[in-house]
Amino acid sequence: MRLILLVVSIYIATVFATRAQNQAVIQEIKESLQRAQGESRYKLITDLAWQFRVAYPDSTIIYGREALELGKKLNLNTGLARPLNFIGIAYNYLGDPLNAFEYYNQALTVATAQKDLLQVAHSNNNIGRLFSEQGLVGKSEPFFKKALTIFENIRDSSGLAFAYQSLGTLNRIQNKVDDAERNFQKAYQLRLAIGDTKEIMSALTQIGKLYLDAKQFDRALRYFILADSTGNVIHDAINLAEVKTLIADCYFNKGMLKDAERIGKEGLDYILQSQNKRLLPSAYVTMGQVYFEKGNLALAKEYFIKALEVSTSRRDLNVRMEAHYMLWKAFQKENNPIAEYQNFSQYIILKDSIAQLEMEMQEERMQFQLAIEKQTQENELLRLEQGRKQAVIEKQRLQLIILIVAICSISTILYLLWRSWKKTQRHNYKLAMQKEKIESMNSILNIKNSTLENHVSTLLAFSRNRNIITGHVLDAAKDIAKITAQTIQVSRVGVWIYSSEKNSLEPLTIYTKKDDSFTTGMSLDADDYPVYMNGLKKEKIITVNDVSRDNHTHELFLNYLKPADIHSMLDATFFMDGKLKGVICCEHQGVTKRWTAEDVIFVASVADIMSLTYRTAQRRDHEKQVIHHSKEIETLNESLERRVKERTEELAIQNTQLAEYAFINSHLLRGPLSRILGLINLIEHDPDQRAEKLIELLKVSSKELDEVVQKITETLQNRKHLSREDFKKAT
Repeated sequence: MRLILLVVSIYIATVFATRAQNQAVIQEIKESLQRAQGESRYKLITDLAWQFRVAYPDSTIIYGREALELGKKLNLNTGLARPLNFIGIAYNYLGDPLNAFEYYNQALTVATAQKDLLQVAHSNNNIGRLFSEQGLVGKSEPFFKKALTIFENIRDSSGLAFAYQSLGTLNRIQNKVDDAERNFQKAYQLRLAIGDTKEIMSALTQIGKLYLDAKQFDRALRYFILADSTGNVIHDAINLAEVKTLIADCYFNKGMLKDAERIGKEGLDYILQSQNKRLLPSAYVTMGQVYFEKGNLALAKEYFIKALEVSTSRRDLNVRMEAHYMLWKAFQKENNPIAEYQNFSQYIILKDSIAQLEMEMQEERMQFQLAIEKQTQENELLRLEQGRKQAVIEKQRLQLIILIVAICSISTILYLLWRSWKKTQRHNYKLAMQKEKIESMNSILNIKNSTLENHVSTLLAFSRNRNIITGHVLDAAKDIAKITAQTIQVSRVGVWIYSSEKNSLEPLTIYTKKDDSFTTGMSLDADDYPVYMNGLKKEKIITVNDVSRDNHTHELFLNYLKPADIHSMLDATFFMDGKLKGVICCEHQGVTKRWTAEDVIFVASVADIMSLTYRTAQRRDHEKQVIHHSKEIETLNESLERRVKERTEELAIQNTQLAEYAFINSHLLRGPLSRILGLINLIEHDPDQRAEKLIELLKVSSKELDEVVQKITETLQNRKHLSREDFKKAT
C-alpha cells in the first residue's frame, strides 16, 4: 500500500510537470505587467504565480502573496481565493503539506464568503488531492464529490475534467479499476469537447497508465498510441518522450522486442533533446530490458549503467534498485560472480532503504493526519470564539448604526440643500456652455451649408453644360477643370487620361487659376510611379494634405510635384467599363491645403461627371456609326434589288430561248432526221423498191437537215436570238 502511495505521488507530480510553465507566456505576462493597473494587474500577477508553480514554486508563493495583497487593497469582491489556491499548490510541490492544507483551507473560506463557486470547487478538489497524496483516502473522497457537484452546477467543463481525473486517481489507489476507468474516460470526453490538445494528450496517457498497471497491454497500447499522435500534432516533446517510453514498455511486456526497441529509441531521443532528466532513468532501464531479452548483454549493461548514473544523481531509489537488479541478472548470465554479487548486494540494500523510506513516509502521513485533525479542532474553536465576539460586535454595531443614521439624516438634509444649490449653478453653467457650443456649431454649419449650396449649384450648372451634354470631351474637360479650380479655390486642376497602350497618364488639359490658362504638361509613365498608379486603380479618392510626407506621392515628389511647387493634392478617379479611364487632379501650390469633406465630395462628383462626358461621347460616336452603317445597308439593298431584277430578266430570256430551242429540236431537226431514218429502214426491209427514187428522197431530207443546222450555226455565231419564225422562213 505504501509503495502504491509513493508511485501515485510520483505520477501526480509527473502529470502536473507536463504542464510546466511556458517561458513565452511568462515573458508576455511580464511585459503586460509593466503597464497594467488595478484589476488587470491583479489578474496578471495571479497568472504569473500559476505559471511558476512546477519549476519555481517559491516564485509562485511570492507572486501569489503579492496578488493577494493587491486584491485586498482593491477590495475585490470575488477571485481572492485564486492566489490562495496557487500558494497551496506551491507548498505542496515544495513538500510542505501542512502549509498547503492551510492555504487550501483559507481559499475555501474566502471563496465561500465571496460566493465564488468556481474557487470553492477548486479548493475542495485541491484538499481532496492533498489528502489522497498523503494516503488519507477516506477523507479525500467527500472533497472530490463536493468539487464534482459544484463544477456540474456551474457547468465548468474544465473544472469537471479535473474533478473526474482526481476521482480516477483516487479509484486507482483504491484498486477500483472499473471506477477509475469510468472517471478517466469522463475526463477524456470533456477534454475532447473543450478541444485543449495538451489536456487531451494528458487524459489519454492517464487511461493508458491505468491499463498498463492492470497489465491490459493491448488496451494501454491503444491509448498510448492515440496520445502519441496527439503529441505529434502539438510537438510536445516532454509528453511525447514519456508516452513513447510507455509504448516501448507495453511492446516489451507483449514480447514485441523489435517494436519496443524502435519506439524506445524515439522516446529516448525526445528525452535527450528536451534534457528531461526526470524520465531519462526509466527510459534507459526500458531500453536495457529490451536488449537483455534480445540477448545483447553488452548493450543492455550499457543502458543499465547509464540508468544507474542518472538515478544516483537524482536520488531516485526505485530506478537505482531496478538498475542494480537488472545488472545482477546480466552479470549472472555472463558468469561474472564478483559483479553479480556487487549488484545483488546493492539491490538488497536499496530494497531495504525503500522499505525504510516507506515507513518514514507512513510516519509523516500519520503526523500530517494528526496535525490536520488538531488544526481542524483549533479552527473550530477559533470559529466559535469568533462567533461570540461577532455577536458582541453586532450589538455594538447596531447601536453605532442608530447613532450614525441620526447623524447621517441631518447631514443628508444639509448635503441635499447644498447639492441642490451646486447643481443649479452647474446646470446654468452647462446651459451657457451648450448655448455657446450650439452657436459655434451653427456658424460652422452655415459655412458648410453655403459651401454645399455652391457645390450643388456648380454641379447643376455642369448638368446643363452643352459640351458635357453633347460629349465634346476636350471642351468639357476645360470647363470642368476651370470651374472646379474656382469652386474649391485650388491653384491647378488637371484632367488626365490613362492610356492602356502606353501604360501612362496623358494630360488632356491642365487649368492654372493664377494665369487663367490651359496647358497639357508631361506624361507620367506608370512604370516609374507604381505606388501612385496602384493607388489610382484601387481607390476612388486620394487625399494628400502634404505631398512630401505621403506614401502615395513620394514617387512624384522630386520629378513632378517639387518643380511645380505643389504642396497638396486631391485626386478623384473615373472609370469606364470597370477600368481606369482617368483622374481629376486638384493641385495646390505655394502652401499646404487641408482638404475638407465638402471638397472631397465635390471632386468625386466632378469625376463622375467627367465619366458621364466620356459616356456621352462614346454614345455619340456609336450613333454616328449606326447611321453610317444604316446608309451602307440601304445602298446595298438597292443594288441588290437592281441586280435581282436584271438577273430575273436574263433568266426569262434564257427560258424563252430554251423553249425555242426545244421547238427547233423537236420539229425542224427531228422532221428531216425522222424521214432519213424511215427511208433507211425501208431500204433495209424492202430491197425491191426502186433505189434511185429512195436515194433522191434521202438527198432531199439530208439537204433540209443541213440547211437547218447551218441556220442554227449562223444564228449562234452572230449571237442572235433563235426563233421558230426564222426557221419557218428558211424551210
